[in-house]
Amino acid sequence: MRCAELGLIFCSFVVDVVSHRLAEDTLEVVGTSLIQRSLSLQKAHPWMGKNGDVLRQGSTTAVAATHLRKGAAWNWTAPLRGLVRASPVIDAEGSIYLSSINGVIYKFNQHGKELWQTNTGRGLPGNPVLYENSLFAVQDDCTFLALDPSNGKERWRAKGGDVFGPDTPSIIAEGGRVFTACCDASEQSNIGGATYVVAMDASNGQKLWTMRPENKVYNFLASVVDDSLLFADLAGGVYRLATSDGKVIWSHSAPEHASLGTGGLTTAPNGIAYVTTNTKDPSIGASRGVLSAYFITDGKLLWQKSLPLSANSGAAIGQKSPNTYFVTVALGPNPALPLPFPPKAFLDIEPLSPSTKDGLKPGKAMTFDAGSGEVLWSFDFPDWHGVAAGDTVDHLCLPDSFANPSIGGDGSVYIAGESGVIYRLKDSNGDGKIDPDEVDSFDTKNAFQGAPALSDGIVAAAPCNGLFVFLE
Repeated sequence: MRCAELGLIFCSFVVDVVSHRLAEDTLEVVGTSLIQRSLSLQKAHPWMGKNGDVLRQGSTTAVAATHLRKGAAWNWTAPLRGLVRASPVIDAEGSIYLSSINGVIYKFNQHGKELWQTNTGRGLPGNPVLYENSLFAVQDDCTFLALDPSNGKERWRAKGGDVFGPDTPSIIAEGGRVFTACCDASEQSNIGGATYVVAMDASNGQKLWTMRPENKVYNFLASVVDDSLLFADLAGGVYRLATSDGKVIWSHSAPEHASLGTGGLTTAPNGIAYVTTNTKDPSIGASRGVLSAYFITDGKLLWQKSLPLSANSGAAIGQKSPNTYFVTVALGPNPALPLPFPPKAFLDIEPLSPSTKDGLKPGKAMTFDAGSGEVLWSFDFPDWHGVAAGDTVDHLCLPDSFANPSIGGDGSVYIAGESGVIYRLKDSNGDGKIDPDEVDSFDTKNAFQGAPALSDGIVAAAPCNGLFVFLE
């Protein structure tokens, strides 16, 4: 075998072995050990925050764990019945970071050993982000935190506004700046939502600028492309801002008959932004989803699709082949609110239709060609009813119907939601449908608000009560 095939580290070892005239059996044992060691030093593909990267495309080139039904390699439950609504973060070493509502951030290695935990002192409703050797989080009073990911110690903290959450906004960082959305104390709502976007200096926490969109922002999810910040408001209006000063480059009005949307905007390397939102269907008196594709350069609409169910989470964009992409969305009405009495009573805050009385919550995944909007395949999840899995009056996650999908480098689509089941779907034979043998799943028994995080041989999935990690 030639040196190029073995790798530089092993070749240098062989030269050393020959020069020291080691016995052949020693070469075999130590050589194998060194190959294993060199493989263990390979870096993982990081998953920097919700939906993966600064494009928020929700995908990675890494092939994640592909066998869910065998069960998780390990799992962790938040102490004291704590709530987890954030998406996990995975760094280049394969370590996993998880933020909890009660204000504690944890770091685990990929095999489940806790490396550190940090109590930040206030609630953390949002999704943290890892950027240039800092982990950024935002407290419920819109205080930005920069933590050292090696030990969890605080580097700086600075106020960006008055209120952050209690929806589940995301933080994004790029170009030396950190962005999220907050509101003033007088604008606070018990269901959450933000009124302005705020930018902070990533090195010291200096407040740089704020910008107020036409409508509130819910579950803020933004992407950064060519020194610009793109996001959607809760009605489906779309904005592109200059990251330097927050000035509007272009904006696009919300669709007609817009209703509350908790999805958001994601972008792809093809220069297109994809937005999920909802509109009120006058014929049935209920919400139905809309998926829109806009050119990033000028905001012009490429295509728009009406969806059969409401769209309460963002899209993910995967790669079919070089320069060819697909878009996956998970659809369905949001779960009901548990009531204290009588037992198992609930308030259906988003019924399927005005006549739906049993809390029926159908769910569907749909995948479209990213360029044309043509449907490539769809998959119907088993019907759910009523309250999200694991939700009670005293342990209330109240998630969306589904978390954002995540897509691995082999084209596998990972989707988790109100049922507590995480699915892996892949149209392996390309026949335009998901056959039974193309579905893998695992039931965590608790619903998801956070999207799965993917890296090499790793799926980190955070239901509302903790963390499940699958290893290939």
